[in-house]
Amino acid sequence: MSDGRVSVIIPAYNAAQYLDAAIASVDRETWPDLELIVVDDGSTDETAQKAAAWKERFKEKGRTLCLVGKKNGGAASAVSAGLVYVTGEYLCLLDADDEFLDGAITLRASYLADHPELSAVRSDGYVVNGDAKWLFTAGEEVSRSRKAGALTADNVDLREAAGLEESGDQLFERLLRGKTYNWAGSYMVRTDVLFDFYEDRQIPVYEGGQNLQILLPCVYRKRVGFIDKPLMKYIKREASFSAAGQTDPKGKELRNADAYALIRRGMIERIIPETERKPYLQMAEESHLRARLDIETRYGDKAAAKEVLTALRKMGAASLEDELRYDAAFDRPKYLLCRIRRKLGR
Repeated sequence: MSDGRVSVIIPAYNAAQYLDAAIASVDRETWPDLELIVVDDGSTDETAQKAAAWKERFKEKGRTLCLVGKKNGGAASAVSAGLVYVTGEYLCLLDADDEFLDGAITLRASYLADHPELSAVRSDGYVVNGDAKWLFTAGEEVSRSRKAGALTADNVDLREAAGLEESGDQLFERLLRGKTYNWAGSYMVRTDVLFDFYEDRQIPVYEGGQNLQILLPCVYRKRVGFIDKPLMKYIKREASFSAAGQTDPKGKELRNADAYALIRRGMIERIIPETERKPYLQMAEESHLRARLDIETRYGDKAAAKEVLTALRKMGAASLEDELRYDAAFDRPKYLLCRIRRKLGR
């Protein structure tokens, strides 16, 4: 017996080359009550056949593998299609070309089972890009939120199962500001919290992705767990970029930034009462402008970068770091002088 069923949704589009590794990482988990839902998002390769080949193995272990087929509509629409079939108390998403590390599901589900007051739990992981691998972690930001008094006295010492508790409201703001990661495979949520918000089990479909639609309603004004241990691999595959992305990399980055901004604004309007939205909408817009400023400075477009920096100034949101980023790209003498003055404390 376990303390609840875990449902894992893998949205997959033309993922036959990678899907076996993703499914194998689910299969290796020791949590007994487990169901995997693979949504074939209109693939033209052997994605469906790859997933179907695992069904018997899951059945032998007393687990379920559900294969859902649909017309291509993007990852968010695939997740919505999968949510209809979810029967678990806990939910994880995993991209078809990423992998869980051993114990990912078991540690998270155990943590939530032990702490029923928490609505979700996050953990660290690795970014893998070819032969390079580096750790991503929210450990320092979680610790800072605890030191800032975000938690009440009765839970400030919580450190069980290698985990911490963090303020859902502070996490909500960090997600809006783009100050923390939200990758599929890095979190687990309670389905009763999620489906209380999405009664029809349909998340909004945006081009930019699906994770903020899952995470934001599950952390707003909630208590969230954090396991300070790498439990997934986020694998960057340069070859998977579209032809448009290869010929117009800046345009691709700008479209992605715009897509994330649309998701953040849309979710704020769904979650936050109208009278309380203004500061959250400003957070989202600042994040959007900073993302665009980073892109324009990296690609050397002075006029576009100046326009974005001016917009930040008009909002009263331009920071010293924003000014320095612009100067470092387009006014090197001014940038160096400012750095010297900062070093001298002047």
